[in-house]
Amino acid sequence: MKARACLMALPLVAASCLSTKVELDTEVYADGTVQRRLVVTSSDDGEAAEHPAMLRLGGAGYGLLRQETGSFEASGVFGPGQPIPPALSFHADSLDRSAPAAASLVIQDWGLFRRFRYRERLADVVDPDEIRLVVEEAAVLLLENADDTLERLIGPHYLRTRLHAEVSGGLGELARELALQLWRATALEDFDEERVVRRACAICRRAGIPVDADLVLAAFEQGEESEAYFRLRRELGDWAAGMLEIVDEEETGGRRPAWPDMKALLFDGPLELAFQEELVRRFGGEQGLEEWAGKTWTRIFGLFGSGAGDIDFHLRVRLPGDPLKSNGYLSGDGAAFLEFPASAIYPGGAGLSSESVLWEPGVTGALPGFRRLPTNELAVRWTWLAGEGPASAPDPALVELLKRCALARSWAPFEERLRQEPARAERWAEALAWLKGEKD
Repeated sequence: MKARACLMALPLVAASCLSTKVELDTEVYADGTVQRRLVVTSSDDGEAAEHPAMLRLGGAGYGLLRQETGSFEASGVFGPGQPIPPALSFHADSLDRSAPAAASLVIQDWGLFRRFRYRERLADVVDPDEIRLVVEEAAVLLLENADDTLERLIGPHYLRTRLHAEVSGGLGELARELALQLWRATALEDFDEERVVRRACAICRRAGIPVDADLVLAAFEQGEESEAYFRLRRELGDWAAGMLEIVDEEETGGRRPAWPDMKALLFDGPLELAFQEELVRRFGGEQGLEEWAGKTWTRIFGLFGSGAGDIDFHLRVRLPGDPLKSNGYLSGDGAAFLEFPASAIYPGGAGLSSESVLWEPGVTGALPGFRRLPTNELAVRWTWLAGEGPASAPDPALVELLKRCALARSWAPFEERLRQEPARAERWAEALAWLKGEKD
């Protein structure tokens, strides 16, 4: 669990150990019919509990089989070619935004076989392309708030200091870089305090702020009464005081303003309290600040980027024919399955993909001289001859011609077509020689 999530969860640890399991089981039949079953169970210390509020279960096309505290079950059957509606979605109240669990089935007719391609993807409510922008916007806003706070605490002469020039100028890039590093450390990596501190200190030193990573780590470890803490306080206070240099002394008549004790200002609480008050003023009150913070947090971390509790997803799909490929594992009955925690969904989504090949004995058995064993290797080879490879679609004209040959139990329709359309001869002649067994 990420550091931020741990801190947020501390008040709840003693009261809740909510665990949720979400199972999505899909069966695809040879005619393209899809049958789906959703089962969700939630428990708290072994006792049935309400499901997480973010889950929206069932929907159009799904019939409710069971619903009670801690248990939900629904199923749906969807005909050939019918879109597969989502069995569940995730909802973020702060954004009033939902992300449905999207499923799709594509069936390709390659003549010798039909290829079934199933995809199921669970997505967070965040826009992955927007995260960096939101992180940077939030960092700049907080830096601007810090600048306004310092002006209120220090007085109008602050606007003529090097510190203001840096905070309102060059430190913007520092704030953005630090914010992005913190986001990566909390949302994309296993949180490591030492690694985060060393990265942050390196960024600060490049901006001219004298912070030593070993000193910061020692101050964190030893506490506010330690020598390391007082040394860190002294060095940062001296740096900030040195930055309270008037850029243009003529504007002050050559007089040096009376500056506050920067060590006390930075470390004894006045800055922190005034910073919070300035944020409240900026957003028109406590409610406005809470709304902004909630929306910004969700736009950056979504529902799963900062820890979504103990939620596990179990996806399973069984396709007709022979399994061809999957990003999951294969069970004894040929189904593909995948299990993952909710955190795997952030930020780019997670899910199950599976493909199978269903051979057409009515075609392969009727083609004269076709003696090749139906294997996955054979199927992939045919995708290069009748298309542009495994990721492509088949040439519909070639597939139609193949079926005519099977119906006639003769290669005559194929050979006649080649005579009529010599432009196709180079590509199609190779396919015909392969079908006849004359070429590997």
